[in-house]
Amino acid sequence: LEANRCIAEEIKQIYNTSKLHPETPPVFLQRPEVAEAAMASTNSVKILSAPILGSWDMNLKSVNAKLNMENLCEYLKGQEFADRVFRVTHVKPKGNSARFNNLSLYIRREALSSWCGENSDQTTVTVYVNVYEAGKCSVLAAPDAKVAEELAEVVSKMLLSAYQQDHIRVEVERDTKTKRQRTH
Repeated sequence: LEANRCIAEEIKQIYNTSKLHPETPPVFLQRPEVAEAAMASTNSVKILSAPILGSWDMNLKSVNAKLNMENLCEYLKGQEFADRVFRVTHVKPKGNSARFNNLSLYIRREALSSWCGENSDQTTVTVYVNVYEAGKCSVLAAPDAKVAEELAEVVSKMLLSAYQQDHIRVEVERDTKTKRQRTH
């Protein structure tokens, strides 16, 4: 929250300084009255939560492997993970891009003991994590660092269990042509 407040104050300071020096390029590219209205509204903006963003990487590329995302999705929907997984969906790649080949994984708050305390946010029931085929995971929001760390541990254990399944682990051959091009 403090970082967000600092950024908002910095933006206001830059904007006010630019008004004092009309010869400098404007901070906003819209009409001055629109910029004034936008800046006036920043005082009424309330920050509802401060998400913790983070990621970790199992670095499956280094061992010439990746995860079969369709099989992983079905595996995580199984009874073995029902106490931890609220919902999992496979976002299939679009065209030739593997960038969108990931899972959207929602973990139940009950699976995270550090999030179940009496002072915790009772309105949120899940935490959202993206899982990519090379083993990289991104936490999109968590109430605090302790929950984010526990979330990483819970998800990593599930992925390790999945990786040990033959139908989920995929061996990848190294592309020696690409490697040669990079070294020259």
